[in-house]
Amino acid sequence: MTARKKLLFLNNIIEKYGLRPASKRYLSLFTMSCVAVAYNKLFKKNFGISYRAVGAIGKATGGKYIFTTLFNERYIAVETEKIIKKIKTRKDYYDKKLFLPINKIYEKIKDDLNIIEKNINKRPEYCLKIITIISPRYYLILGVYNCFWRYFMEKSANELPKKILNRIGEDRNNISEIYPKLEGLIKSSFEAMGKKIGLDGDSLRCLTLKEIKNFLIKYKLSKAKFKELKRRKSGYLYLCIEKGDREYIFTEKNIIKTIKNNFIIIDKKKKIKIIKGHIAYPGIARGRVYNHTFYKHKKIAKYVLVAVMTRPDDIHLIKNSLAVITDEGSILSHAAIVCRELKKPCIIGTKIATQVLKDGDLVEVDADKGVVRII
Repeated sequence: MTARKKLLFLNNIIEKYGLRPASKRYLSLFTMSCVAVAYNKLFKKNFGISYRAVGAIGKATGGKYIFTTLFNERYIAVETEKIIKKIKTRKDYYDKKLFLPINKIYEKIKDDLNIIEKNINKRPEYCLKIITIISPRYYLILGVYNCFWRYFMEKSANELPKKILNRIGEDRNNISEIYPKLEGLIKSSFEAMGKKIGLDGDSLRCLTLKEIKNFLIKYKLSKAKFKELKRRKSGYLYLCIEKGDREYIFTEKNIIKTIKNNFIIIDKKKKIKIIKGHIAYPGIARGRVYNHTFYKHKKIAKYVLVAVMTRPDDIHLIKNSLAVITDEGSILSHAAIVCRELKKPCIIGTKIATQVLKDGDLVEVDADKGVVRII
């Protein structure tokens, strides 16, 4: 297939399924492929809904892997309404039909993580086999709560009783607690496997879930495959389509650059003065931007915190801020919950704030209307 035909194919797939940038994560291609299996195949099997197609553009940078996911968030929000209706109309559906099965899987995963932790150095191949089973299951569980997250990006919190809404938020927080441990053990298991058989364990994380399963049969990779992994570390575009259970990986730099320019990167020539998002907590504030995605910052007093999303470690930044703006999130997100508690203006789900707003920019955050103005 020529480069022109590949671009045409990719554009058609992205437009057909309405894929757009959704989140940025410091994770490997292996993890992305586990997410794809969860969001397509396992979602359909367990809950009758599916993303239909998922994608990511990623690479290795600064010793870490990073990717930007491509989802149709509006489509899955509509699909999630099927679950919302069951929760609203069927008594105990959340506890018995949704939470109970998920909790059983979750408890088993926690036990498996302890087994992996004890066996990484002695039996890394055994640990990787467990990881190929539990990783998609974990992202199935976390993904269910992310469906609620995406649903409430555009729907009112009044769609569900406050008791259930709070329960969803609490359950998601509990389940997300083991996320760092799982990803840390994935990295360590791949590295230990590499040492045992004399391969670059870090590069093995550029294999997909299917490829790892095949690798664990003979523990060998061809020279051609190693060259492919090096190309993936430099940059890849990954797509997984539910129909036909097909995966596609492209490593051509020109193709990736074109897709990024078309669908991800904000055109710097366009002078964006207004950014829109969703209201997490109302209010109006004016101040200088502190962009939390950068490593070097100017010292800014009374700042407006701008981040892809916030985490528990960022609580001191939120407390000291005038307002909070995020690329991602919904009313169930960390930033929204904390800002409601602290009564700070907060706008979430802007998608582009971290790209557009630079350290020191003077902005007005109008969280009554969900608008950020660059002054």
